[in-house]
Amino acid sequence: MWKQCYCKKCGRIVPKETDSNWKCDYCNSKVFAVPKEYLMEKFPTILEEDTKEQFINDYIKSSPEFDPDLFERSAEDLDARLKKRERELEIAKKSYERMKKRQRTGSSGYGVKCPYCQSYNTRKIGTFAKAMNAALFGALSISVNSKNFHCNQCGSDF
Repeated sequence: MWKQCYCKKCGRIVPKETDSNWKCDYCNSKVFAVPKEYLMEKFPTILEEDTKEQFINDYIKSSPEFDPDLFERSAEDLDARLKKRERELEIAKKSYERMKKRQRTGSSGYGVKCPYCQSYNTRKIGTFAKAMNAALFGALSISVNSKNFHCNQCGSDF
């Protein structure tokens, strides 16, 4: 069950899930449930907009723990936090899209470009593959064993 809660120190009003150890997500102070008379009748988890100012004056600003500087700064700080999270999310989305593109195109993720066809669809030639080539072809495989990557697009080794 969710309840509308408030912090006496910074004045933050947020919905919280029922829990005995409620803490403010901004200043880490204890939070309290908003009294029923300030909540909407049809939606008891939402603070009535008409009575919000009255509630702030009666319960938050009159509290001995109230910090006016924290109250004024909290909206700006929370906006800055939100913008930072949005930027981080955008960077993560771009990284995820690059990874998905590599998977779709078959790119190895090594970032190695084929010198012949310019494709990034390459894979590293493993030690085991080089050893098998040497075992099968002997001295003729020396030039192949000096190559480190194979292009899946044009089939060349480089």
